[in-house]
Order: sequence, then C-alpha cells, then structure tokens
Amino acid sequence: MAEDLGLGVNAVFTGPGDTRGLRRSWAAKYNVAFPCGLKAAELLSRRYRQKTVRVPYPIGLGGTKAFLRVLGRAAGRTRAAED
Repeated sequence: MAEDLGLGVNAVFTGPGDTRGLRRSWAAKYNVAFPCGLKAAELLSRRYRQKTVRVPYPIGLGGTKAFLRVLGRAAGRTRAAED
C-alpha cells in the first residue's frame, strides 16, 4: 500500500525476524507505527531523528482508507492517498 503512494518500505516488523530489517530502518525518513508498536517506533525516531507516524490498523475498506490518508498526509502525498 505504501508503494502505491510512491513511498519505499525499508523494513516491516510484525513478528520474529532477523536484524537486516532493523539495519535498513535506520535510513528511514518515517517510522510508521500501529498502536501496538508505537513505543518502539518512538525510540527509533528519537535515536535516528525520524518522524513517527501513528496509523490505524488497515482492517476493512474504511480502515484501509484511513491508514492511507494518514500515511499520505504525513508524507505530503495527500492527493495520492485520496485517489
């Protein structure tokens, strides 16, 4: 979904994984966080001077639209998020 807004994804942390994603996350401009991962995203944001973007869970059509609107607004791509 982020790619549809013209945004790249460095890493996704949704469960067990390896450290490659963590190393790529340091180069991110934004930390996109669901409510359950907000604390970790804020720690990374402070350490690497990134912006934390708190997004709703993209569950169902309404939730997906809200997720894309918040993400698009934060990245300055509001028009793309609303199309």
